[in-house]
Amino acid sequence: MVDAAARVFTAKGYASATADDIAAEAGVARSAIWRHFTDKADLFGAAVLQPFAEFLENYTTAYDIKNPKWGDFEITRTIVELFYDSCTAHREALVGVAVAGHELDTASLARLEAQFDRFFAEIMRTTSLEAQRRGWVPQVGLGLTMRLLFGTIASIVVFDHPLVPSGDDKPTRDEVIDHVTRVFLYGARLAKD
Repeated sequence: MVDAAARVFTAKGYASATADDIAAEAGVARSAIWRHFTDKADLFGAAVLQPFAEFLENYTTAYDIKNPKWGDFEITRTIVELFYDSCTAHREALVGVAVAGHELDTASLARLEAQFDRFFAEIMRTTSLEAQRRGWVPQVGLGLTMRLLFGTIASIVVFDHPLVPSGDDKPTRDEVIDHVTRVFLYGARLAKD
């Protein structure tokens, strides 16, 4: 249902999408939607948060803050790779945020923002400890840094065309992930020194 909702919200926008449209796309009765979601805004939130929720599951498995064997590059690359792959798998959901997000009423937007706040609070729980231990970045502003990192990755996936070169110049998935990792670790120099 959530994937179907993402497709419908992307195609029709939030305001024009109906429960009947989503049910038809999902191949379920409309009542099935309301057994799982309180209203359309709740379903929209679930659809647009799919890549974030999936990442969080994979992140908690792969990112063990007690594992000092991983270097800075490996940890950062793992974060970038997991989120990039999740965004790619749920690209329609991200496009749905970009296309339909401005149509949300104030209460629905506040609920969506609260869901994102909870996601980033969970990320910060481990990231702030690791960043402090490794001396990555100052704790002041780390929350914004993480939001911009995730926003950049999501934008790269959503705006793959025309932002990322195409044709013979098109970088591979691994080249994109490595490059984003270096940008976030080292800035525009792309290297430690």
